[in-house]
Amino acid sequence: MTGADMLSFYSDDSLGVAYAASAAPTGAISGYVLVEHTDPASGDHDVKTVEVVVSAFTTDRTRVSSFVAGGPTGCIVTGGGLFLNGTGLKRGQLYAQLIVRRGGNAAREEIVASGYLYDARPYVALGENVEPGPGGGEGFIRTITATAAEVPAGGLAIVTVPTNALWRPKSLDLTYTATATVGTRNVRSFFDDGTTALWNFINRQPTASQTVRLRGIPGSLAATEASVRTGETLEFAEGFPQLDLVEDARLVINDISDIDPTAPADTATLNAMQVEEWLVI
Repeated sequence: MTGADMLSFYSDDSLGVAYAASAAPTGAISGYVLVEHTDPASGDHDVKTVEVVVSAFTTDRTRVSSFVAGGPTGCIVTGGGLFLNGTGLKRGQLYAQLIVRRGGNAAREEIVASGYLYDARPYVALGENVEPGPGGGEGFIRTITATAAEVPAGGLAIVTVPTNALWRPKSLDLTYTATATVGTRNVRSFFDDGTTALWNFINRQPTASQTVRLRGIPGSLAATEASVRTGETLEFAEGFPQLDLVEDARLVINDISDIDPTAPADTATLNAMQVEEWLVI
């Protein structure tokens, strides 16, 4: 599909808008087509707009769709697209598709326009299709935090990539705090895909009442770039490669020695992790 000149729209067709969002705009999304019908007997023209309006949004990144019935028989589409009638979005927070469903059959759907809608670019033209994810351009920069939580035996998944999201980590600031229980920990922090490790940071060995603070630096594969001890806090800066984390991928921290995994146990805090996020539907 390259534009309106290739699209027809009939009375038994349906028009729909599908979207996935991590934030909601102040207004609505309009998906529409302009259709023209010529009466074969009289030659008269009938122009009609078929429109779908979405004004209430789910922001958990799940794909949501809404459809309306079609227009007069034998319509030729002369224009259309997706329009954001509102504000409050940055690129990467809402991805939308304009869909023609042939004969009301969900197995015969054509995506006739798709892309990210945001304040600086609130319109996607008919025939324009931008792929979700990094291939379609830059994503939304967000900062993720997590308050202190106890680290059980087997480790703590301190953050998990949500449904229909792709994260590319830009920085990491993570703290592990040991209790007064005597023993040298063997603290391992890593990214995984839910089951398999994608990148392991170097194990750190705090003892009783000590804190380890790890700062991750993307783009450098140096094992350890700095090590500073301030009182009972051990601070490290360490590189990691570019990672594309899909849904269910995790940041995990674990004392593989299990010195104190029961309440009140050692704790971990995600001070900040900056990621570039794309919606992938």
